[in-house]
Amino acid sequence: MVTGICVQPYLTEYEKEYMLHIEGVEDVDGNVMKPMEFKIHTLPKSQIDPEHQERDEVTLEVAREGIVLLKNEGNILPLGENAKINVFGSGFAKFRVGCSGAGRINPRYMIRLFDGIEKYSSIQMNEELKTIYRTATDNIPEEDILTRAKKWSETAVIAITRGTSENFDNLAVKGEFYLTDEEDNLLRQVSETFENTVLLINSGYPMDVRCVEKYGIKAVLWTGLCGMNGGRAVAEILEGTVNPSGKLPDTWSLTWEEIPSSANFYQPESVETRINGGCEKYINTVYEEGLYVGYRYFDTFSKFACEYKSSKCETPETLDTIVAEVEAIVTNTGKHTGKEVIRYNSNEREAKRGFQSRSQLMIARPWKIWTAPCRPGLMNIFISM
Repeated sequence: MVTGICVQPYLTEYEKEYMLHIEGVEDVDGNVMKPMEFKIHTLPKSQIDPEHQERDEVTLEVAREGIVLLKNEGNILPLGENAKINVFGSGFAKFRVGCSGAGRINPRYMIRLFDGIEKYSSIQMNEELKTIYRTATDNIPEEDILTRAKKWSETAVIAITRGTSENFDNLAVKGEFYLTDEEDNLLRQVSETFENTVLLINSGYPMDVRCVEKYGIKAVLWTGLCGMNGGRAVAEILEGTVNPSGKLPDTWSLTWEEIPSSANFYQPESVETRINGGCEKYINTVYEEGLYVGYRYFDTFSKFACEYKSSKCETPETLDTIVAEVEAIVTNTGKHTGKEVIRYNSNEREAKRGFQSRSQLMIARPWKIWTAPCRPGLMNIFISM
């Protein structure tokens, strides 16, 4: 029984008529359906409306500031003006700007990855590879295509993507938390072929990223689900007209098993048997870590290091009212003006048990500070509790 036909890899142009021919389809009773033809006319491309310019600028700024630079070995990012790149991965064609279900957005227009790079940067994409990956594939191109691509540029950008919604949690299976075999093979082949590999992760949740160290991938950007102007924001960050300043909202573990709630998380025998939104069964996850849920678990029981260049904290002896003044100096050691996030965490722990109670933990809201190249930025933060 046919429940749907994926036409995305074939309907690649706006306002154009396509002919869809279907034959050889058999239903559950063994009846063969007669051949059929359908005419499909794609919609015209949505245009930016000047009337909504102020709102659009807000969505663009949110996308720019939300994207996270996870790795940048050798400072290969930004790529710079007129950079040549070889594009790989289904994430270029399937680039997601939001969730489905209740998290779905219906914007007036969407700027995806290909459009963002073409219209809002001077970056040049390999046209031969662009044609291949417009079909939303993760297959490895033939050897002669890779040879030509390597001569054209030593920089490759791979985009992988994940969809999500309510009732569609991130399971420990390939294609969700783990890479598919096709994605893994593509990452391996591309990183072995090209000197510089950049990985774009377009997902709404943490994923298995052990491939970064395994294959020596030099730069990683997590785009998140960055909204209607997401493709433009990614393009600007790749080129260097925008400096990424986002921080991860989740702690990304190297393995599924390192997540403390993984042992109690619903995991069906197969993806096909997962419980969907129409099921009358309800499943609750038991978070045995209790108060240590989320980042607190990793901060308490894992080894992380955080060093500040210069900081000063003064608190009075009385605990009736706590007032803290923190002086933070952030120095931009790079070549581009950008922002850095400052967040103040304070806690008192019982020395022997490492106990951390709600009343003993204070997290101030994050601040962002502009910093120019080679110049320090100073911020005084006043906190009361």
